[in-house]
Amino acid sequence: MTNTSKSELARLLGDEELGEQAYRLSILSRWPSLRVLDFLFTQGRSTTGEIARGVNMDMREIRDTVDSLSEIGVLREVDDGDTIYWLPASEEFLISVENQDGLELKLETESSDSVVPKNNEKTGSQSGLFASLGARIDRFIDSLR
Repeated sequence: MTNTSKSELARLLGDEELGEQAYRLSILSRWPSLRVLDFLFTQGRSTTGEIARGVNMDMREIRDTVDSLSEIGVLREVDDGDTIYWLPASEEFLISVENQDGLELKLETESSDSVVPKNNEKTGSQSGLFASLGARIDRFIDSLR
């Protein structure tokens, strides 16, 4: 996965801060990033391998995705000495695009540790973006029968 660099975006948008914001938003809004976040929100802390198996994606793509999400502050790495786990850095990510005499982009996070299931157990929950999409697809297919 190739990310447009912060400097390229800053040049394109004519503003270094806006380039940084656009860079963060471009990483967060990618489909692999959304899949990783959905998995971590529903399953709790997970290794790179667990994420790759859980979302059925190539390990290299998952590594690139978690590294990018970590770089922009959306994921955090937890090292228990033997294993490295990934967690969302916040329970909520708010993205806004506004006109403030020109384009203004924002990615806001509210840090919290409560996204870790109690006792570090995986929830096994079937909620979240992809479970909702799957349920809608199932209903649509049933309506065709």
